[in-house]
Amino acid sequence: MKLLKLLVAILILCASCEKNPNLGDLPLCSERAVNNSNALRIGGMYYFESSANPGYAYIFLLNANGTVGETGIEMPLSDAPAKFSSSSFLNYIKNNKDYWGVYHIEGSKIYIDTWRSDGNNKDFGNRWSGDILSDTSFTITSRNSCDGSSPKSVNKTYYFYPLSSKPDSVTSLIP
Repeated sequence: MKLLKLLVAILILCASCEKNPNLGDLPLCSERAVNNSNALRIGGMYYFESSANPGYAYIFLLNANGTVGETGIEMPLSDAPAKFSSSSFLNYIKNNKDYWGVYHIEGSKIYIDTWRSDGNNKDFGNRWSGDILSDTSFTITSRNSCDGSSPKSVNKTYYFYPLSSKPDSVTSLIP
């Protein structure tokens, strides 16, 4: 009987709890806009090869609809083309915000907005900014939160690698 009373008390307590509104996700720095620029090629992926881990890369997939897919983690560069055609990988990233964002090109500048987790079940907007070097490369020079906090200088040059097919760029995570 004591166990039943304890379970009922726990259920009542849980049902009366309100979700802390401060634990919700924050928006990206900007909204999605169709890319009408020819400054960068979009028929493939852009990779930054890690100097600390040669053969491994961080990858961005720029799409004409203004979305960007990203790996978020280092992955073997040689595995990337097959990974992006793997249905199990594509199903995994399709509904995972950590793999999506938006990008904008303004003249010779590129801005890539992605979500990052703070480790407390809250995602916040993150902006990568940089310079377009050619239609097949760009350098990311800074990263900061959408509110301008946590600025960090970086120097990562991403290079284009053509892909015969790219993952679907439509996601319900970005309107």
